[in-house]
Amino acid sequence: MQSLIKNDTERAQLPVAVVTGGTSGIGLAIVHELAADHLVYAIGRDEKKIKDLENKENIIPIKLNLLDKKEREDFFGTLNKINVLVHSAANLEKFSIENSSYDLWQKVFDINVFVPAEVTRMSLYKLREYLGQIIFINSGAGQRGIAGHTVYVASKFALRGLADSLRLEEAADGIRVATIYPGPTESNNKTEYSHTQVKWRESEAKDHAKAVRAIVNVGRNTQISEISVRPRIDYDAE
Repeated sequence: MQSLIKNDTERAQLPVAVVTGGTSGIGLAIVHELAADHLVYAIGRDEKKIKDLENKENIIPIKLNLLDKKEREDFFGTLNKINVLVHSAANLEKFSIENSSYDLWQKVFDINVFVPAEVTRMSLYKLREYLGQIIFINSGAGQRGIAGHTVYVASKFALRGLADSLRLEEAADGIRVATIYPGPTESNNKTEYSHTQVKWRESEAKDHAKAVRAIVNVGRNTQISEISVRPRIDYDAE
């Protein structure tokens, strides 16, 4: 019986992908998509979700608190190769200015901006060595203001600025940087629909993963800098 995870010789030949937030939602869909031809480290915190990914072909689930400096350093310091780094972990708390607090701003920006920035910094050496790609899973909230969601929106605009500036900084070193802006998403993948039930107001997580695939597969002389993935009927369409 063929091993579910390739042996060490075969593994060494595979490109390596690291996906934060890789145990649920869009991140999980990305993990499964990339595992077809990458060795994928799926980073998450939920032990049950981590266990669900054990013994999946080409997937290595990693329990890691990205907010913990030592845990970040211990993991990223051990990686010998990174070809693709996908930032999918996010804090989805949504508050207005009136209902916010300093601690809340710190909490949201920690995971939505500061952690991606620090993980990227720690990974730059290997990404440069392998002419890697960095993909930020942002949000439609990173493209437009939304009343009542100011803290979240501000963090996603900051993430957009991080990605756009990083793209310019690292172009000469061969790193390509992309941002995906997902709209409303149904993260529980559905295999079939009744024609009368579909309202087309949510994309599926697996379709965002296909956007990641398009970015990863583009030729080395080209980069896809941005992709917006929206529901067939968007929220502001009647």
